[in-house]
Amino acid sequence: MIQIIVPTCKASVNSVRNQIIQTSGIKPIVTCKAVSAPTNRNFGLSIALKNCKQDGNDIIIMCDDDIKGFYEGWVNDLTKPFFDDKDLVMISARLMHDNNTPGVMMDIVPDLSVDVQYVETRALPSACIAFKWDCRIWFDESFSVNNKGSGFEDLDFCWQINARNKNSKYAIANKCKLIHKNEQKNQGSYMQIFHQKFKRKWGLD
Repeated sequence: MIQIIVPTCKASVNSVRNQIIQTSGIKPIVTCKAVSAPTNRNFGLSIALKNCKQDGNDIIIMCDDDIKGFYEGWVNDLTKPFFDDKDLVMISARLMHDNNTPGVMMDIVPDLSVDVQYVETRALPSACIAFKWDCRIWFDESFSVNNKGSGFEDLDFCWQINARNKNSKYAIANKCKLIHKNEQKNQGSYMQIFHQKFKRKWGLD
């Protein structure tokens, strides 16, 4: 089973929701909570958990509310690498700009010469990802200030996965090209705070 979650602090994201339904046939879990990014992500996961087998192979797609360009078959293009490589734990769509050039994906240099680009850093930005979810791993809600903000909760999530699975692999599905507006909602001044927290948590100071 594949479940799709749209974690959002907006009151409504009907356009994204409808596009996902029309192109995938899957009704997404849309959170619409005026809270931090990790809390929204976990709220979506808590709903998805009810339908999970909880064997570490449940596939969750998590998609930001500023993604567009969905097309029929995008879910298959995004998730197919899982079935070709059992050690893959997370796959990202190839994030694009409106002008059809590769978008920002952390510091990952794009390689469009391959269908599946493996990421040696074992981490991916969370704008549109599919991951095999071990229900023991959740987003750290302390990456927030008064239950607001976003940033580094996605990197921390990857590091939690890596701490449990030394063979974990990460990749970008280049066939799944989706446009990311990269609105960076509720980041701003929080980013430096959360960066320092991330370094303290993982002993990088």
